[in-house]
Amino acid sequence: MQKPSLLRRAVSGRAQGGPIRFRDKVIMWELVLLLLFNYGYMQVRIPPIGFGIPTGELLLVFYLCSFTVLGAIRHLSKQILIFPCLVWWFLGMVRALMGVPKYGVWAIRDATHVIESFYLLVGYVFFTHERSREVLLRHYPKVLAIIGVYSLTYPAREALQRISPKIPSPNGVPTAIFFWYMFTPGFVLVAAAAYLLLADRGAIGKLRATVVSGVLVAFTVAIYQTRTVYLQFAGIAVFLFVYSRRNVSRWFAAVLVLICGVAAIQVTGVQIRGRLDQPISFQFMADHVASIVGIESNSAEGAARGSEQRVDWWKDILHRWTATPTTFMFGLGYGFPLIDLITTDGVPVREPHNSVISIAARLGFLGLVAWLWLQALLLLRWRRALAYCNCLGFHRETIFLKVTMVFSIVVLIGGMTEPSFELTFLTIPYYFLWGLVLALEASTRKRYRAALHTAEAESAPFELLQPA
Repeated sequence: MQKPSLLRRAVSGRAQGGPIRFRDKVIMWELVLLLLFNYGYMQVRIPPIGFGIPTGELLLVFYLCSFTVLGAIRHLSKQILIFPCLVWWFLGMVRALMGVPKYGVWAIRDATHVIESFYLLVGYVFFTHERSREVLLRHYPKVLAIIGVYSLTYPAREALQRISPKIPSPNGVPTAIFFWYMFTPGFVLVAAAAYLLLADRGAIGKLRATVVSGVLVAFTVAIYQTRTVYLQFAGIAVFLFVYSRRNVSRWFAAVLVLICGVAAIQVTGVQIRGRLDQPISFQFMADHVASIVGIESNSAEGAARGSEQRVDWWKDILHRWTATPTTFMFGLGYGFPLIDLITTDGVPVREPHNSVISIAARLGFLGLVAWLWLQALLLLRWRRALAYCNCLGFHRETIFLKVTMVFSIVVLIGGMTEPSFELTFLTIPYYFLWGLVLALEASTRKRYRAALHTAEAESAPFELLQPA
């Protein structure tokens, strides 16, 4: 009799012991380094000069070569409607290759979102090994804790970057490998929310989680002075209200911690300045929030002008995207900057600080619909996985699903004002985690059906619980 495939055995819930696979260990370390050191580590590539291949993409090729890709896609197609995913991959790769004759390697580099979305398959196959899965579920809270502690070093970033090893970017600009904090505020919000979700049920554990999460959020808002954090905080609050209502009040306790901290600073007269070199005060924070919609003030004038500039970029790109039926359907392609902006280092800025607009401009209406369709399908599978885990009493997996959704909310909201999906340190973890979710949904669905069959045979009540 033919033995069932590795994927089939995994999603059927059969354990596969043994030590963690080397390829899985390498992938997990890559994820940790990307999340922790983000932009700086993103520049590490082989060879380390010119257009080398980033480590994340080298590992992607290595991992994809370790299993039958078409077989994995066929298996994945049984769990999710694969059509939008195939359209997304096919259109993206074709448009990238079409840009190579004119723009060279830049066409490939601009298509990293499409290339790195193959980590959806990596995450799905990663689930096939029980030991690897157990290590990830056991240790991801520790990684989030490390990120939280690491974020506290932000005030000393300039001194730390000076002692960090440097690597030239593809544009030739020397870049510190460590101590970049480009998206660290968002990661800290994820860590703070995860701490609440993972807190012990006892009163002391809940109090400790509330205080620690509140301090992390307050520090992030006050010191990093990033407008996107306000939107991400609100997005997480809405999610907690729907799926973890008992943690909503503890999440908003961060606001109380922030208010108390700012009040203490203003009463004592101590001046503490954040990323924008503005003193922490209630007035600055109010002006900073108002600048999201372009309202100018003395303390947040630059931020408000930045919002207006981005809107101008988006209008120009939308005009070029819809200029002809061909560009509207298939996009403008890859290989060239979408905006006309040069940094102080003389490096062209290639994306308009909005990933959705970048997708529409690069891949047109077809690419945008395929991507949005894929996101909707992933969300539906997440809801089913959460329902199965609740029903089966898989508490640890339930918390993991909620933390994954918090991470996704932070990345998606960030993508509205930043080029989130054009950054390797966000794209790779995002699709990898969703691959895990798809595999978890497939596994728990089989276990649920088996439990339901057993319950029916024993005439015992057993029903699918709705997410709560």
